[in-house]
Amino acid sequence: MDRAVPNSGDSASVKPEGDASGARLCVAHLVRYANGWDPFDRFMRSYEENPAGVDHDLVALCKGFPDQEIPAAFQERLAPYGGRVLMLDDTGFDIGSYWAAAQTLDYDVFCFLNSFSLILDPGWLAKMVSHLGPSVGIVGATGSWAS
Repeated sequence: MDRAVPNSGDSASVKPEGDASGARLCVAHLVRYANGWDPFDRFMRSYEENPAGVDHDLVALCKGFPDQEIPAAFQERLAPYGGRVLMLDDTGFDIGSYWAAAQTLDYDVFCFLNSFSLILDPGWLAKMVSHLGPSVGIVGATGSWAS
């Protein structure tokens, strides 16, 4: 499993290339240590039950983990999907974590999902990216009371 840890103030020094899949699309799920295991596990179950419909890489944006270490249980849950990990400090709002990921990881398109996101429909990612084009640069969906 790849692991990238941005240096404070110098994210350009950590530009991991896409993994062997060659995917240029990144699904980045925010995983806050303060939220515990359950939201991450619920997200992963929904991810497993609803194929994305398009090639992509899965990256866990691990925010606020002590000593910048992700527990083995999280690593094992991500491993079957080639999941990568980006360790982040637990400062600021979600958008700051998304910005750090976009500045650190080398992908053409990102799909950012917050800590409590659940995937409810097969082909979900293919449907979202199908709307991107010359005049559309951002597509989103939410059903969360927390967003």
